[in-house]
Amino acid sequence: MILIMLQLVWKLLVIIGFQLKLLIEQIQFIDKQVKECETKIKELMKKIDSPITTIPCIGAVARKMCNIIYAVLKNHTPYEVPKQ
Repeated sequence: MILIMLQLVWKLLVIIGFQLKLLIEQIQFIDKQVKECETKIKELMKKIDSPITTIPCIGAVARKMCNIIYAVLKNHTPYEVPKQ
């Protein structure tokens, strides 16, 4: 009886270990995708050269928000100079 329970526990541990391995691989894959997206966004924002990123006191988090605002608005030309 004890041997059967030990075998069952071992099988459960193997299954849990396998699931954890898959979850770690999924997290690593998603992390890689996020980094690729962030790199692409930076490249596009440099190419666009939008005045929205010239607002004083914009940190990294706020700069990402500017990128989102820019993507939502899409119209970045109503002003002639960034100070407007």
